[in-house]
Amino acid sequence: MAQLDFSAMRAAVTKIDGDLGAIGDEEARKAYVLAGLKENSESGVMLRAFYDIVWFAQHRAINFFWRTHNKDLQKAAKDLAPMDGNPIWAALESFRQKDNREADRELQTLSHRFPKDFRIMSLRGFLAMEHGDPVKAEAYWKEAEVYSGYPVTQAWHVFLQARALEFQGKFMQAAVLYEQVSRVCPTWQDAEFRKAVCQIKSGFPEPALLTLVGLIEKNGHFFNKILLDPELERGHIQVLACLYGLWVAMEAKAKDEEVNLGRMRDELATWFMPGHPFAEQVTERIHRLLQVTSVKNYVAFQMLVVGRMQLEKDIQGFVLQEARDFKNRFRLFGERLKVIHEESAWFPFPRALVEFNKSYNQSVANMNWAMTANFHSPAVFRKAQMLVEQESERLKHLEGRLKFLRIVRDSTLFILSVVESFFWIEIVGILLIFVVLPLFILYGDKIGLDFVVGAIANERWQVQKALFLVVTVVAIGIAGLRTIFRFERIREKILAKAKASAIERAREAAQQGRKKK
Repeated sequence: MAQLDFSAMRAAVTKIDGDLGAIGDEEARKAYVLAGLKENSESGVMLRAFYDIVWFAQHRAINFFWRTHNKDLQKAAKDLAPMDGNPIWAALESFRQKDNREADRELQTLSHRFPKDFRIMSLRGFLAMEHGDPVKAEAYWKEAEVYSGYPVTQAWHVFLQARALEFQGKFMQAAVLYEQVSRVCPTWQDAEFRKAVCQIKSGFPEPALLTLVGLIEKNGHFFNKILLDPELERGHIQVLACLYGLWVAMEAKAKDEEVNLGRMRDELATWFMPGHPFAEQVTERIHRLLQVTSVKNYVAFQMLVVGRMQLEKDIQGFVLQEARDFKNRFRLFGERLKVIHEESAWFPFPRALVEFNKSYNQSVANMNWAMTANFHSPAVFRKAQMLVEQESERLKHLEGRLKFLRIVRDSTLFILSVVESFFWIEIVGILLIFVVLPLFILYGDKIGLDFVVGAIANERWQVQKALFLVVTVVAIGIAGLRTIFRFERIREKILAKAKASAIERAREAAQQGRKKK
């Protein structure tokens, strides 16, 4: 019904009244209604809506309330228990097939086997209504309420009792029971609606209209339900006057929100980059809401107003979350930049860092802007989206470049460390050759090594070259091993000196700047 224009609803109701008025036979009228309920036409929609006004009190609600174990009516439909093997379901089927005598006989038998099964008393209440005895039905439903084990099921049986009282014209007593249902199940809005209807039928429309307005503000479908409910005939003028005021106000709001949706659609381009997933999602939601404006129905108007407000709330929430994410991401970028700076602080070839330093300085400038920027303005927010992607790619490039620089730096440092160690070991070895060998030749014959000393003395130059070669090989080996085992400490020591030197230079520059000021 919410998808129909008001004019279409009026035309459908007029057609139904005209068709029924032209049919004199009661059975033919029933056949017309049954056929109309199956149609997908506007008249069929209105007929089904008419029977949906109080569907909770109809036997088609039995299967739902017998199987629900949830405390919340809104969630009950998603948590229905499976049908058990109790014969009560066979009795229910007999009742639905209009075989009331068979259903009554089955219930008599079941009442002796299962005296405290609320479903037996529940179905007996519906049978009593079929027999035209609302007093007995009320008594059966009262007993079923006592035996019911779940709040929703108990509240339903109270609702049925209230409906039976309403059927008998005991409106104030029914209103009391409907209020009891609302206390047990606060989310059951139809109980509030029926209470207001009873107040109107009792001649107290003022408090009832306040209740109806509150229900309509929460759920616009009650607007259409009130339009269609024939039991509001006594307060028809007051109710329609109230509905007219609500319609005019909501229609005006819908027109304003239509303009606001267009404005929001235009503003998206100032907040988000082209192709942004959230912006595309919002654009689609705006498109769907604008399509709703083609339907002149209170529910459509309310959907547009609420939808636009929710959309703006979602956009604000997304922007706030994205702003926090931007701050965090830029902070992490800054930490990565700090690591890059520390790693590249000592590099033996400054000219190779020209491009690297240019990219690094650009990132630093962007980080400084991001740390002081207010991301809650469209231009800044849009720029931040662009910079986040750019800086992510730039940092990946810098870190990749840093790996190569680190390899060059460490390789250079390793080679220099090896050369330094080799140099000193080689000097020591050469000194030993030129000192120890002459001493050995001089004192060798005194210790009984005449033959060896003579051989060395005759080939002194060749022996020195051989010893020099051995010393060189040993020096290279020792220097390499020594550097391998000490390389981490050597590198950390040199980097620490470089960092300390950089800090000292920065401090001196700051002091000079203060002196100039």
